[in-house]
Amino acid sequence: GPSRVVVWRAGPDAARDTAADSAYARTQRRILKRDPEDVAAVRAYPLPRTPVATLVAVNGRGHHDPRWFADGRRMLVSRSELTADDVLRPDLFVWDTRTGALRRVTRGGAVRDADPSPDGRTAAAIRCEDGRCDLVSVDLASGAVRTIAAGTYTRTWTRPRWSTDGRRLVSPVQDGGRWRLALVDPATGAYTYATPDDGAERYDAVFSPDGGSLVYTSERGGVPNVVRLALDAPAGAVERALTRVTGAAFAPAPSAAERGVYFLDLTPHGLDLRRVAPDSTPVQGDVVDLTPPPALLPRSPVDPVRAAVAALPPVPVDTFPVTALRAHGYGAGPRHYVALPLGSVTPDGLAAGLQLASVDPAGRLTWLLQGVASEPRPWHGVSLRAAWRGLPATITGELFSATQALDDRTRLAGSAPADSSSAVRTRLGGAALFTSAERWLVAGPGNGRMPDVRVNGRVGLVASRLHEDNGSTLGVDAVGARRLAMAEGSLSVGVAGGQRGTYGLIGGQLATGRTAGADWRRGAVNASLGTYGPQYGLRVDGTYAAADDAAPAYERPAIGGVAPGLFDPGVLSQRLVFPALPTAYRAGRTAAVTRLAVTGASIAPYVAALSAGERLGGWTRVAGVEARTATPFLPFARAPQSRLLAGVAEIFDGPLRDHARAYVSAVFVP
Repeated sequence: GPSRVVVWRAGPDAARDTAADSAYARTQRRILKRDPEDVAAVRAYPLPRTPVATLVAVNGRGHHDPRWFADGRRMLVSRSELTADDVLRPDLFVWDTRTGALRRVTRGGAVRDADPSPDGRTAAAIRCEDGRCDLVSVDLASGAVRTIAAGTYTRTWTRPRWSTDGRRLVSPVQDGGRWRLALVDPATGAYTYATPDDGAERYDAVFSPDGGSLVYTSERGGVPNVVRLALDAPAGAVERALTRVTGAAFAPAPSAAERGVYFLDLTPHGLDLRRVAPDSTPVQGDVVDLTPPPALLPRSPVDPVRAAVAALPPVPVDTFPVTALRAHGYGAGPRHYVALPLGSVTPDGLAAGLQLASVDPAGRLTWLLQGVASEPRPWHGVSLRAAWRGLPATITGELFSATQALDDRTRLAGSAPADSSSAVRTRLGGAALFTSAERWLVAGPGNGRMPDVRVNGRVGLVASRLHEDNGSTLGVDAVGARRLAMAEGSLSVGVAGGQRGTYGLIGGQLATGRTAGADWRRGAVNASLGTYGPQYGLRVDGTYAAADDAAPAYERPAIGGVAPGLFDPGVLSQRLVFPALPTAYRAGRTAAVTRLAVTGASIAPYVAALSAGERLGGWTRVAGVEARTATPFLPFARAPQSRLLAGVAEIFDGPLRDHARAYVSAVFVP
C-alpha cells in the first residue's frame, strides 16, 4: 500500500512499549509454565512499537521527508499534488501530530526536502524545475518561495538543514561530479565547503544538537558510514566515525534528549532503523580503503594512463553522415491501437461489445470504433467517436446508429408504470458534436481559509433521424428528423483543511430542438453537497428536470438505465441515469432524483428517492450499495477514459417493489 508517516515515542521513557512487552511477557510465562526446564526464547529484534500518530496517504499519494518543528508537535512533510494542468508536483504541508490537522503551505511549488527553521516561520527546501535544483526558502505562512542559491545544469543542491541558531544552513551540493557539504548563509546565498577535499562523496548532513559539529554520511574508503566532524576543528582535522558497517549506514538524525544518533542500516533483510550513542564505544582505527588504485581509475589529465591515451594519433574511422535536425509538426501524432471489451448487466438485460481504440502518445487525437450486441432493451448498434485535444477546449464528434426496444414482450414485461412514455422500438442514427472546457477560477492554499473554485462548460449539437414503430408515442411507424442544441455548465467549490473538507457543486443544462416536426424546450438543474474526513464522508445529490408542454413524449425526462456506451449521454440528455432501475422506469413532463451516499469506502451504501410525471409525487424509494471506478485518460498507456460500475439495490415502491436488482457496466470515453 502507499507509504505512511508514523510517530513513535523515543528516549528513556519509551524503552518499553507496554502493550507489546506485556503480551510478550505473558507468552514467555505460559511457555515456561508448560515446560519449566525449557530455555526462554531470545528476542533477536525489538517488538513492534505502538504509534503515537500516523499520517496516512491522501488519494493514494503518501507523504515524504518528515521534519519536526522546534515545538515537537508539528511536522513539515511533502506530498505530490496535481496542478491545474494535471501535472504532479511536490508541495509542502504542516501536520499537527496531536490534532491530525494537515495544512497546505505551497501550491504547485515543486519544493521538497524541506526543513523548518528554529523559529518555525520559514523552511529551507529544494525546488527542481527544468533540470535544475535550487536551494530555496519557503515562507510557511504565505507559501512564497525565494531562491537562496540557484542551481545549474552541473550544480545540484539537495536536503538542506538549519543550524540550531538559525544563522546558517548545511546542504549537500553536487559540483564537479561528486557530493560535498556546503555551509550556506540563508540571507545572501554565499557558501563555503565544510568537508575535506579528498574525492570522497559526503551527503545527508545535519547539525549536532549543540551546533558545534556536523553529522553526515561519508563514503571515504568506499562504504557509506555515519561520521561526525567538529566545525571549530583546525584545518586538516579528521572526521570521527560513528559507525563501521560493510553494507551502508546513512541518513543520520541526532537526538538531543538521548545524546544519540538515529540512522538507517542497510542489511540483507532491508533497511533497519538503528541508534548509536557517539560516546559509548568509539570506533577504533581508520577506514579500510576499498577504492581502486588511481592507476585503474584515472581522475586527472596528467595521469600517465590518460596522458598515454591522449598522445595517440587520431585514427580515421567510418562515420554516419551528419544531417541537420529539422522540426516536424506533431499533427495527430503516431497511431497506437488497442482492443477493449465493454458491456453491461443491468435490469434492462445483457449487453456486450468490442471497442477498437486509436490513441497517440500525447492524447491529441483519440478515436473509438464500437460495436454492441444485446437483448432488446439495452442500446445496441455501432458508433465511431473521436476527440481532438489540440485546442484549449476539447472537441468531440461521433457518428452512431443504435436501436433500443422497450416493448412488453421483453422479460421485464409490465415493469414500467403507466406514466412511462418511452417508445416501443426506437432506431436512432445521426451525428453529434460537443465542445467542452474546464477552468480553475480560484486555487486555494488548502488550509481551509480559501476555497478552490472551478467551472466546467459544454455545448453540443445533435442531428439525427428517429424511427419509432409498433405503437410509438409519435404514431405508428413514425419517422422524423431529430435536431437539438444543448448547453450545460457547473460551478464547483471545495474547502480543504488537512484531511477534512467540504465541497459543493451547482450546475444546469438547457436544451432546445425539433423532433418529428414538434418544437420543444427542456431544462435541468443539479446540485451536490459533500463532506469528507480521514476515512469516510457523506454526499447528497439532487437533480430536477422539466420539459415544456409542447415537448413530445420521447423528449420528456425519463429516469432509469445506465449511460449509453455507444454515444455521448448528451444525445439523450432527457434520460436521467439510474442503473438500479430499467430504462424509463419513471417518465413525464417533470422528473426529480435525490440521493444520499457514503463516500470514501470501496463499496459505498446509498439511499435514493425519485419521481416523474406531470407533477412530482408517488416517490420511488431505493437503497443499495455500489462500487465505482473511473480511470483517467492515459494516452501513453494507450488507455481511453473508463468508467466501471457495479452494485445491487432494493426497490421499495412501484411495480418492482421488494425486488433486488444487480447491475454491472463498463463504458469507455474517447
